[in-house]
Amino acid sequence: MRKIIIFLTFILSCSKEYKPVLEIESEGYKIKLLTSDGTLKEMENKVKFIVEPKPNQFKAYLYMPEMPGMPAMTQLFELNKNLEGKVFIPMSGEWQLIIEIDNKQIKENITIPLKEMKTHEHSEKSINEQLINFFM
Repeated sequence: MRKIIIFLTFILSCSKEYKPVLEIESEGYKIKLLTSDGTLKEMENKVKFIVEPKPNQFKAYLYMPEMPGMPAMTQLFELNKNLEGKVFIPMSGEWQLIIEIDNKQIKENITIPLKEMKTHEHSEKSINEQLINFFM
């Protein structure tokens, strides 16, 4: 009995449970970003992407443009074929998440730390149409 409990404890401790942080729908894809602790933060993060439909090519990185006294920064998500891996984020603040998927590029502005599930649907509507719909 003790061996069974030890074995089950080991299995549970090795499981990779990820929590959703961001969801984007664009270019015909539904992309979910999950992290091991439900937060995308300054430091190394264990991440997983879930993409529907399954892409042939996938690359993701974070980009922060140059600012006075600071060069531009790019942080690549290091992913395996199952789209699991890690990303190191050197500082909090405004970043652009850029996803290259099957020769298409999706950009999403995010703020680090990113702590909650957010859903973003990219729209072809103009800003004026969105404002008119907002106030009606």
